[in-house]
Amino acid sequence: MAVTDHFSMLSILNTSSVSEAFFIIPLVTASFFIHHFISRSKTVASWFDTQFGYPHAEVRLIVFQRLLAFLLFGVVPVLIILIQPGVSLSDYNISTEISRTDVLYALLICAFILPLVYFFSRKPANLKTYPLFRLKVWDYRLVMLSFSLWIVYLLVYEFMFRGILLYACIHSFGIPAALIINICMYALFHLPKGIAETLGAIPFGLVLCLLVIRLDSVWVAVFIHIILALANDWFSMKAHPEMKFVLRKDIPG
Repeated sequence: MAVTDHFSMLSILNTSSVSEAFFIIPLVTASFFIHHFISRSKTVASWFDTQFGYPHAEVRLIVFQRLLAFLLFGVVPVLIILIQPGVSLSDYNISTEISRTDVLYALLICAFILPLVYFFSRKPANLKTYPLFRLKVWDYRLVMLSFSLWIVYLLVYEFMFRGILLYACIHSFGIPAALIINICMYALFHLPKGIAETLGAIPFGLVLCLLVIRLDSVWVAVFIHIILALANDWFSMKAHPEMKFVLRKDIPG
């Protein structure tokens, strides 16, 4: 059923496909919690410290966390969908087709939000978490690695949230309920990052959901999220009092 058909539905609940959401919601929730507890495990962090030492342990740990996310947020949900007969990723607006409209909307939205990202990136609360790597000296290789990990992570993250989860709930409950479910889950999953990010996730998640529904493409959310994350990573590194960027780094740390 096309997304636009749901706007004219008098009933919020579509009983013919309600089971879809009750399968996808636990899947997304389980994926998040498994990733959260493994990636933040002190045992895992200790193993990396023992095996590699500073600063290599930190870099490898973050690479591991991102690859785990790629598996749990991307590979597993996609495989589960593909093994179902008569179901394809296009049912969740996930495809390889990227339109010019997706890019233009993403650039327009980012043009308005980037000044806010720059402003908040310099705040002490933000600098406690970002940039991705907590190393004091950055060179172009570390920047490119950080950027690459953000792109991989947010690609599968948006496919899961604004693709699979959003459209499974639309198929089952209609657009209004799907928006509420998506935004609530998106905000709750940001709780480990603090109250500021949790509250900020509400309007940001709403904007992304509405754009994806309006354009019938998850790519607009992917582009916006990646651009803003990369900008915040760079702004935070430049604003951090203990970090500096050099063209080439010869001494680790």
